[in-house]
Formats: sequence, structure tokens, C-alpha cells
Amino acid sequence: MSDSDSDPNAKLFDGLEKIYRRDCKDQTDFIFFHPYEYGLTATSPDARQYTEEESSALERRDFETRIFITAYVYAGRATFIRTHFTDNHKTDNVILNIVRDYLKAAHGTENFTAAKSSLSEMLTMSMECNESDYFSFALTVASGLSNMAENTSFQRHEAILNNGEDIDLVRRKLCLIMHVLFEQIENSNYLNRGDGSNIYRLVYCSTQITKKNQQLKLLPLFSFLLQVCLTVFVVFENITSFPNVIHSGGLLNAIPNFYQNFVLAILTFAYSALIALPSVKETRNAFQLYGEIGMIQMMDFCVNSILPIVLLFSGFLIILLSDSFIESVLNTAALLFIPEIDDQLPSLLGYTDSVIYKRYLTFTAMKKFDHICLLKDEQITEKCLRLLNDAIGVQFSDFYLTNWPEQGATPGKGIHFQPYQVREGITIDGVQMGHQLSPSTIVTEKCLIRKIVWSYTVSEKHDRSTKPRIGYLRLEMLNGRQVVVNMKTLNRTISVHDKYHSMEGVFIITTFQMSSSILRLRICGSYDALDFEKAFDYYSLWDVSQHARALLHKHAEKERKAHRRVTKESSYRSYEGFESERTHNQVDIFVNNELLDP
Repeated sequence: MSDSDSDPNAKLFDGLEKIYRRDCKDQTDFIFFHPYEYGLTATSPDARQYTEEESSALERRDFETRIFITAYVYAGRATFIRTHFTDNHKTDNVILNIVRDYLKAAHGTENFTAAKSSLSEMLTMSMECNESDYFSFALTVASGLSNMAENTSFQRHEAILNNGEDIDLVRRKLCLIMHVLFEQIENSNYLNRGDGSNIYRLVYCSTQITKKNQQLKLLPLFSFLLQVCLTVFVVFENITSFPNVIHSGGLLNAIPNFYQNFVLAILTFAYSALIALPSVKETRNAFQLYGEIGMIQMMDFCVNSILPIVLLFSGFLIILLSDSFIESVLNTAALLFIPEIDDQLPSLLGYTDSVIYKRYLTFTAMKKFDHICLLKDEQITEKCLRLLNDAIGVQFSDFYLTNWPEQGATPGKGIHFQPYQVREGITIDGVQMGHQLSPSTIVTEKCLIRKIVWSYTVSEKHDRSTKPRIGYLRLEMLNGRQVVVNMKTLNRTISVHDKYHSMEGVFIITTFQMSSSILRLRICGSYDALDFEKAFDYYSLWDVSQHARALLHKHAEKERKAHRRVTKESSYRSYEGFESERTHNQVDIFVNNELLDP
């Protein structure tokens, strides 16, 4: 191992250790890596090994990721990630440092100009950075903000946390100011999706930024009148056609091409329903964007929530009542065109909607920050935050089960950072063909894990390795299936440790890499199914499929019934006592398959 004297930052980290021991009260077992100790492989002769004292400390540390924020910069960092393996986990994520600058300016020095600069910088970087880098950043921050930022600690300094100041108040303030960021990122994702942008929202955002653009309000008015007028004509055509149908003695007699029209009408109905459903379902997102009821908001609601339903049924009849094949085709094309007018207008007029939306989101973030600055300390309560958004401070954690740097995807190095689907292997002619853990773009039901049990490898030369590998992994899926991954190696000096670790809740794998044993494993999740869903929506993480959401709700109902049953059967135990035991056993330790009290 290189001598610490050769690294100019070593003394700085010695000072950081003292600050941790003085100001970090959530645990007393600290483990630090100096910069010169990174970059060595586990089998390198100079590789860092845990000392006997550190190995003992590891047994008392859980796996939740935590954050420590300092007043000063140490070797280029002021926001430190704390994992099971070390209290200064390696990361090159620059956005984390801006979180500290944001808090320092907003709370410590009350330099609101600097705070707005940091907020604008974070918002811009989050919207423009690589998607996987944002997800990694969001998971780290989400873990720190878990349980009202219970996993975040601060250096006792007037620029961050004054001596005698309530740390829980500072934690709530951190949750509140970070809420401004994550709310705008959610709006950004909604607006920049294909079905989230239209002329109503574009003009609304543009006119909010500056009052000089008020004449643009004529554009949504034009689109609204055109779409409503076309829809009214469709409805009137149906009304005027029915007397002819009744006079002819029914549909079959009135329409010579009834059966052919019926097939096209059904297909168009199904397609129109697929188009209309997302618009109707995203009414809440649209209302959150507007924040108030106004003329543009009402026009948007009518065109994207009411008109599609009207056209759905009126269009079916129009096609059914068409006199010829070509008329049926023309009616179908016209009916599919009407709902798309407001979506197509921005591009036809040459507007770059992404630029306008970014300006609007930054403008709105500053307004919301101004409002927060006017709040008094006694107003910033947990109840106040829950009323603002019940997902603020939701329990959700990031877990490093192996000791590798915090980072997004690096495909060139075989590192992916996205949800992993777990598929049980098949057996062919009595031979087990192996399980499949593969990256997915969304969270499906095959990604959801109910319980994880694992054990690390041990060897004669590296029994205290700082980069341990996992030799045994058991995944109990939320859908009831179970997958076991075992180490397979020809090296007889390596074996699986007889101590097992376990976590229960709802989790997904975000990084997985395996050779003879598991090299990289990072997961995230909550101990409660509904908290898991809340966190994914609030922090704008990967999309969750409808089947996965249904499975989460089903599991949440089971959890609720189980909780009610345990409370009834153990009525002599207080609610606080039950929750304490549940929390205490979230990370269990097994020795020789027997559960030990940690």
C-alpha cells in the first residue's frame, strides 16, 4: 500500500475523520478510505485490507446509504456518501457537491442569490445529464432524505448547523428545498414526453416567463375553437343521420356496407381509446403543471380529457354510418386528426418546446424557492411537509452490497445502471441452464424482490478484503418465485462465509456483474410496498409497469392485513414497540442458517 505521506490530501481526510467522530451521532463505528487507497484491485499485493478493528465495526454497520455534509471542501468534496463499507465512499458525481452549496446558501448563510444559482445549476444538470447519472444521483439523495432526512448528518458549523441548533429542523429544511428540485424534474419528464407537450402548455409556460408574450394566447384559443368546432360537427352529423336510419328500418337496411364498416369502426375505436387513455390519465400531471384553474388550463382539460371521449363514441357511429369504403377511410383519418391538432401546432409554428420548458421550470423553481424562504422555522414541521406532498421524506434507500464507486452506466466497462429482471432458469435433460439477470428499461413484475439473502466469499489471503465478493445470493421475488445464485470456481482456497445477511421489503437490482462470484451488486428499495411506489414517482426514477404496480398494491394489502393481525394477536405490545422490532429486523444476520439478534 502506498504511503499516506505521498498523498497531499491524506491530512485533509485525517481532519475529516475527526469531524465525523465529533458531529456524526448516528453511529460510532467509522471506516475511512484515503484517496491513495482507491484504484487497487482486491487481489493486488498492495490492496487495502480492513483492520481487525474495522472488521469488527463492519458487523455493527447496516447497508443503508447515508450522507454527510461538511462546511468545508475536503479533496474536492463537501457531500460524502456513507455506505456499509466506508464513510467516504468514492464518487465523482459533482451534483452532490451542489446539494451542499444549496443548503449552505439557503439555510446557513441565507445568501439567497447563491442558493438560486445552485438550484438552477442542479436543475439544468439533472435535465441535461446522462439519464443513468441522474438516476444514481437521485437514489443517493433519496437515501439521504429517507425518513425526513434521518440518513443525513451535518458538520457542526455556523455555515451548516450551528451548535445547539435542532438537527431535525435542518433535515426538514433540506427535504423542503430539495422538493423544489424534484418537483420540477417530474414536470420536466412529463412535458418532454411525446404526449406531455401541446400548444396549451407551451403557451402557458411562455406567457408565465414574461408578460410580453401575451399575444401568444391567441394560439391556444384558435386550436381550442378549431378542435371543438370539428367535434361539434361530428356530433351533429350523428344526430342528423339517425332519422334516416330509423326511416329505413334499421342500420342493416340503411347502410349497404354495414359489416365492412363495423370492422373498421371497431379498429378505429380501439386505436382512439389507446390515444385518449394517456391524456385522460395524466390530468393530475397537467393540473400540477398549471397549479391553478385558468382559461388555458380549462381549454387544455376540455380538449385532452373530454373531447377524446366524445370522439371515441361519435367517431364509431360516423364510420359505421359511412356510405362508401373511401368515405369510411376519410372519416377515420379526420377523426384521428382532430385530437392531434394541439400537439402538432408547436412544431408547425417552429417552436422549440424543450427550450421554453426549461426556462419555465427554472422560473417556477425560483418562485417556489422564494416562497420557502418566507417560511418561519416553526412552520416547517413534518405535518406541513406531508401536506405539501406526502412523498417528501419517504422511506427509501440505496444499498451497496459490494464496495464499488457510485456511478451511472458505463457500457464500455460492462457496467449497467438500470432495473434488472430476474428470470428463473430452465432445466433441459436434467441440466439446470442458469438463471438470467438482465437489464430492463422499466421496472416490471420480474424486477420486484421481496427478500434478499446473501453471503460473502472468504479466502486465506483476503479474508478482510475491502472489495468483498458475494458467493451466495437468494432472491425471493414478489411474484412468489425464488432464484438462488451460487459461486462456482476452481480455486479451492475461496469459500462462502457461514454468516448470511438478509433484507425484507420491496427492492430492485440496479447494478449486477458476475464472474465466478458476484463482483458488483447495488440495489434500492423500501421496507414498505407503497413507499417504494411513492419514491419512484416522486424522484422521477424508472417507469413502473402497470403489472408491477398491481403487484405492489397486492403486496401492500397483504402487509396491511399482516400488520393488523400481528397487532391483534399481540395486543399487549405497543404500536411503537412493534415498529421498533420491525425496523430492527430489516437487516438480519444469520450464522450457520440460524438467525441471530444483531
